[in-house]
Amino acid sequence: MQSTPVRVSVAVLGTVTTLAAYGWGRTSASTADTSQSPPDSNSQAKSHRLAASVPSIKSIAVPETIAPIGKAQKFQFAPIQSTPTQNTPPLTKLTFASLRKAPVQPNISRIRVDQLPIDAIIAASLPASQPKAKPAKSLSVQPSSPLPAQPAAEVPATQIDDASYTLGAGDSIRVELFNVPEYSREYRVLVNGIVNLYLVGPLSVRGMTPLQAQAAIAAKYAPIVEQPRVDVTLLAARPVRVAIAGEITRPGTYALSTQESGSFPTLTQLIQQAGGITQAANSRKITVRRPQAGGNFLTIQANLWELTQTGDMRQDLTLRDGDTVVIPTNSEINLAESAQLATANFATDSKKALNVTVVGEVMRPGPIVLASTTGGLPTLSQAIQQSGGITALANVREVEVRRSTRSGTTQTKRLNLWELLSSGDATQDLVLQQGDTIVIPKGTALTAAEVTQVGGSTFAPTAIRVNIVGEVESPGAVQVPPNSPLNQALLAAGGFNRRANRRSVQLLRLNPDGTVSRQAVSIDFARGIDEKGNPILRNNDVILVDRSGGAKLEDTLDRVGGFLGKILPFGFFLR
Repeated sequence: MQSTPVRVSVAVLGTVTTLAAYGWGRTSASTADTSQSPPDSNSQAKSHRLAASVPSIKSIAVPETIAPIGKAQKFQFAPIQSTPTQNTPPLTKLTFASLRKAPVQPNISRIRVDQLPIDAIIAASLPASQPKAKPAKSLSVQPSSPLPAQPAAEVPATQIDDASYTLGAGDSIRVELFNVPEYSREYRVLVNGIVNLYLVGPLSVRGMTPLQAQAAIAAKYAPIVEQPRVDVTLLAARPVRVAIAGEITRPGTYALSTQESGSFPTLTQLIQQAGGITQAANSRKITVRRPQAGGNFLTIQANLWELTQTGDMRQDLTLRDGDTVVIPTNSEINLAESAQLATANFATDSKKALNVTVVGEVMRPGPIVLASTTGGLPTLSQAIQQSGGITALANVREVEVRRSTRSGTTQTKRLNLWELLSSGDATQDLVLQQGDTIVIPKGTALTAAEVTQVGGSTFAPTAIRVNIVGEVESPGAVQVPPNSPLNQALLAAGGFNRRANRRSVQLLRLNPDGTVSRQAVSIDFARGIDEKGNPILRNNDVILVDRSGGAKLEDTLDRVGGFLGKILPFGFFLR
């Protein structure tokens, strides 16, 4: 009798193990046919179909689970011929209970999550045929050749979005959840940057913009609210604390409050509160360092010169909490920009007194306090005038201004005051700042025309001193205005007395080389200014008025008569 192949699937330890038993069938009790009959083609095809219907399960390493058997085992049973001469054991019937007595135990230990990293567990579940990723090569840098640090790129102020406000400690915000009004609340950001949200707990919003905070709060409410829609509104901004350094009158840190309109303080408002920029400032390259998330900084460059020239409001940058403003030093004194920046509303207050020093060829050299009494700008000519004016030996073509900067360097600018007098170049009359030093060197003698022009200038002395010696009514020092002629000085001394030589006088003058010149000047009070007949006087000139011929004879006779009166008796003259 033919045996029918049977396919039996048994689940062992979580894995399907297929048992194929061939030749196991029923044997007729009346027939003792022990001949082996191969299975027919129909039975074999059916067996293959049954085998294909059972899905295979790949082995996965799962924590706290024994790995499955990698391959199904096959068991085959066939009828054995029973002959009188063979000592074969009797056929034993295979049951499921007998299979459970001797289960196959794979030699695989248990796997725990704390024993392997998660990436190794995931890799164990992948098919063995997939290629493994190559480990990345580590970058090695030799100590002798370190990588150069890349400086942060500067961003122009015109590219900064003023709406990018970041939240921080002290801000008051309102969180609105649409369709869930009972969850909407007003919050104040704590010192550590955290807000305690209703029902869901604390959330750090420090450094986030309101839009970023909306997304973070929505994710926080997602477990309890289906598809939450959140809106964050800034109710009251915290005080903006910023620092300013460089060419500023009062560097340091400042706490600026927001305006009543809700707008934030600007760059020029900070500079005004810090006393204004100095004359040595480079207004074209003002930098603002703004802290970002992760400890980085955004460097912004503002051009306040562009603001003064074109009115570009984008250069007046809106400040944020934690900003650091640095005003760099100009490489040299710019005469064209000095006066324009001095009149800007973010410049130093021109009404405040300045301490400057004037040395060299001035009437009263030394430190002075330059205070503006007319409300104008403190200039070089005002400092010279307050020092008594220049002397006759001053070289007005090479006046120097030395200026100390915040960076520790000294700027020196050479000015030509003669250009100011001759062509009206107002840029030569430099606007001064606190601590400037003015040096007026000694030069050669000026021509008569130059003396006249310099004497009438604002940086000339208001009066010159002339010494008149001799036959005048009031001899001594007299004060006359600059550019006064010799005749005017004689009249200031009261004019000639009866003993004076009215025809000529002697003019004594100290030269720049230390010598003294002597010039005879013919006197004609009806004559105008003339270098020979009525010259322009200079400070400390000396006018010598000699005696007339009659006065000299009288003086001679007086001397002779006095001598004779001493050697002869008085009565001799009476006889």
